[in-house]
Amino acid sequence: IFKDYFPLNRIFNVTNGVDLDYNFPKKHSKNINILFLSNLLKDKGITNVLDGFVEAFKVRKNITLSLVGVCNDLYIKKKIKLISEKYPVKYFGLADSKEKYKHFKKADIFIFPPIVPEGLPWCVIEALASGLPIIITLNGNGCDLVKNNKNGFVVKDVNEISNKITKLAHDTNLRLKMSKSSKKLYDERFTESQMVKEYSEVFK
Repeated sequence: IFKDYFPLNRIFNVTNGVDLDYNFPKKHSKNINILFLSNLLKDKGITNVLDGFVEAFKVRKNITLSLVGVCNDLYIKKKIKLISEKYPVKYFGLADSKEKYKHFKKADIFIFPPIVPEGLPWCVIEALASGLPIIITLNGNGCDLVKNNKNGFVVKDVNEISNKITKLAHDTNLRLKMSKSSKKLYDERFTESQMVKEYSEVFK
């Protein structure tokens, strides 16, 4: 994002950090809840999420999709309404901190596949703290948040979104393994103390 404006030796990378008490032990579950929590915009990948979920549901009937965030786009609102009439998709609207906590607690998989560059999405850090397998695109700093095949999957298109949802919904052991990896990554890199340490190093 910044390399065209500043020399590389004047660009520093400090990860966002926050202490979140999101200790949700993941268990074996027959019904898999997929969570998308962000503004419901095309740039955030919401249309690809919806299309990918529909294709995945044709293979795995045990999945549901929860959508949390502001949606002011009439086209997306209409698309959600039409899909939710046939598939287990529910739109919850904007959530405060207590409601977000409940959504992360109920989730089994987190998905955030933006189609334009992102910085370091706060929602993905929350997903890491929640110990969730994450499906993401590498538009921005996604590589700092998700290690492909370790704590989630890096995807490129709707077909890959569908395939990875299906894979995670089918393989309980894989979900639990990735869940532990996400939590470990959060504890090591995205706490408040780690952020303070990195800022201190930059200032020095």
